Amino acid sequence: IMGDEKNCTRAYGITDLSFDEKGNIWMATYGNGLKKIWVENDSIVHYDEPIQDHYIWSIVDDCNGNLYIGHANEGLSILSLKDKTLKKFMYDPDNPNSIPDNRVFKVFIDSRKNVWVGTNKGLALFHPEREEFTVFRHNKKDPNSLSDSDIQSLNEINSDMLWVGTSKGINILNLQQIVSLQAQEIQFQHIAANDLSSGLSDGSI
Repeated sequence: IMGDEKNCTRAYGITDLSFDEKGNIWMATYGNGLKKIWVENDSIVHYDEPIQDHYIWSIVDDCNGNLYIGHANEGLSILSLKDKTLKKFMYDPDNPNSIPDNRVFKVFIDSRKNVWVGTNKGLALFHPEREEFTVFRHNKKDPNSLSDSDIQSLNEINSDMLWVGTSKGINILNLQQIVSLQAQEIQFQHIAANDLSSGLSDGSI
């Protein structure tokens, strides 16, 4: 699919893709912002407003009228697809319920409709109704905490099992814990890089 320089894909790296409920494709790029491929006519539309930031790592359409956007250095944005308004969330050192860092590598919505945000300094569970984040970080005093706070990937494998890729291996979270436990009680299982056949060949996921 090609178009003019503004609405084509050839000039900048594509960092993420997300489908909307009609099968159209949202496209995040590093350097050329947000685009959308309309499958009916094979056209690409570039979104300048109201996003403005052109460096995006991750996007996900919640199929409920919102597009979540993880920026390289500008935190998390939520674009309302109904009225084209943008709500932005950035790290606030004075607010323990803020997003843990402005470098957002991955946004993921699990089968329970939880919104997860992976950053360079922790994993965050976003609560849309309160516009707050519950943050999970590595704690060297807690062996059940994340193996590292640098979150690089998120996925759900099988029902209710969230896999969290970090720079020091995989962490597995049973999503049923989120319903019944406080944040400090949450336990992650770990798969680290080691010499065993069951381990990883490299710690960075």
